[in-house]
Amino acid sequence: MAKDLYIDMADCNACEACVEACSKVFAIDPATGKAKALNPEGASEEEIQSAMSMCPAGCIHWEDDQ
Repeated sequence: MAKDLYIDMADCNACEACVEACSKVFAIDPATGKAKALNPEGASEEEIQSAMSMCPAGCIHWEDDQ
């Protein structure tokens, strides 16, 4: 079962690093211009964690890590 993702929209700078690293999970929301998690089950937790670590704003978290 995939963990839930949380993106702190106030900290997201829309750099698209997460999208480039894991486009099956992350996308830029055209309404906000910020990252969003489309499909937390679109990649392994390891792939998602790698994308999270590439985020310069550090705004992507596992829901249970808050």
